[in-house]
Amino acid sequence: MAATAQGSGSAALLLTVLAALYCSVLSATIRIDWRQGVDYSSWSTTNTVRTGDTVTFSWVGSHTADVVSEADWRSCTPNSLQSVANGGGLTVGTGTTYVICTVAGHCAGGMKVAITAASTPSTPTTPAPPTTPTTPTTPTTPTTPTTPTTPTTPTNEPSAASGLQVGTALVVASVALLL
Repeated sequence: MAATAQGSGSAALLLTVLAALYCSVLSATIRIDWRQGVDYSSWSTTNTVRTGDTVTFSWVGSHTADVVSEADWRSCTPNSLQSVANGGGLTVGTGTTYVICTVAGHCAGGMKVAITAASTPSTPTTPAPPTTPTTPTTPTTPTTPTTPTTPTTPTNEPSAASGLQVGTALVVASVALLL
């Protein structure tokens, strides 16, 4: 019975580690230097943020970064739904997240941002096969083969995919050692 409980705990640990690895590979961290005198109205059009990404707010001086409703964002009303600490992160959900500085006059001066999560690309669909058969084409005359070129020397730079495979293998090996 004890072995079963230990095995369940190890499996849960493995799933947790793999989920964290999966999320860290697919999400990004975007930094906003949060300050007065910056027009954040076009921020989302020049910065791509996806659902699950983290936006961090960093500032010097006396500011806040508070998530508010769209109506409170438009009117600069400080009805905070969530506060983000200086240097802290905000995980972006679907749709638009509205953030303002609640220090008097800062929001009205432009210190507010609407962070719109970009939609993920849809999965391409497989085209339907043609409904009528096509007429076969007449084969062309073969051309003279070209002289083969000297192959290039491969580089030793790993691709991102191989790095992910190595990282995943290390995680799995580490978890196996725990078992």
